Parts: sequence; structure tokens; C-alpha cells
Amino acid sequence: AGTEIADGGKVDFWNNPLNIGSQPNIGAYGTGGVTKTKDMNLAAGRIAKTSFCNDGDTYLLNNLTDERVSSSLASEKKAENGEEWVEITFDEPVSLSCVWLTAASDPADFPLKYKIEILTDGKWKTAADSSGRKRPRGNETLIFNFREVAAQKLRITASALAERNGGYCFELAEISAFSIPMTID
Repeated sequence: AGTEIADGGKVDFWNNPLNIGSQPNIGAYGTGGVTKTKDMNLAAGRIAKTSFCNDGDTYLLNNLTDERVSSSLASEKKAENGEEWVEITFDEPVSLSCVWLTAASDPADFPLKYKIEILTDGKWKTAADSSGRKRPRGNETLIFNFREVAAQKLRITASALAERNGGYCFELAEISAFSIPMTID
């Protein structure tokens, strides 16, 4: 899936208006704005909710969807192993059939057991889980392709956390969501 040029150069990739003639003649600005394609990351830039962060911690919550693996979101270490979750809400239902989970640079706090849940028609449904999956290495992305579903929300629920230094923690670097099955080249 390549990139489409649209609107005769009236808008850029982010739908910002362009002043024709003022942009450099390179990249997307050389021939016009770039439209979003259907394989874009639907989670990008969305503020996550979690079972362990205050909703006001937008800087931390944005780490999950900033498309940079150099940042991550982690729960506080706790003495007991238990369930933790992170959730992304879409403005309107989106067609979803692929989720990428990227481990932090130190993957020790990546959950041992987890599931990917989709809220569709007001009901949570499991789209994929960790069964048969290996633990990721640092900054490694795990890809989950599944049958297309109309998603109102996306949730990653960890039911077993790894123990490290006498405590349990849940950490992810990035969540990505796509409308078509994807692979990493």
C-alpha cells in the first residue's frame, strides 16, 4: 500500500492547510498533501486509559501511542500479581484486524499472560491472546492479526505479570492498531 497524493497539495498528511508555493519541493510537499491510507496506525496519538494511571497523566499515557519505542508506560511495582489493563478509545467505531504490541527496551516487565480485547456492539470480545507466544526481546514488536471487527475500544488486559526485584509491574512501549493484517518487513 503506497501513499496517495490528494487535494492538489491543499493539505498535508495531518490535514493541515498548505500555502501552495511556500513549501519546499521535497517529500510530501513537492506534489501535494498526503492522504491517510487504510493501513495507518489507528491508535497513533490517542490518549490511553489504564487501570494504574490517573487520567490526568497525559504525558505518560501518550507514551503508548506516540509511535516511538524509546518511550514506554509502566505501572508501579506492586507486591501481588494481579490484573492490569491499558485501553484506547476511538472517536467512532473503526475497522480493526491487527494489533502490534511493542515491548520496552528492557522487556522484563512485559506481561506473562495477556489478551487483546475489542469493544464491539457494547460487548468486550477477545481478539487474540498470549497463548503460544514467546516473550519479546527489548523493543521487539509482537503482531496479532485477527478477523476484522468494528472496534469502539481496544484493551490489552494482563492477567499474569512477571516478577522482578520482589514486585510485579506491567510495561509496554507502544500499541499500534490497523484495519488490515500487517507484518513487519
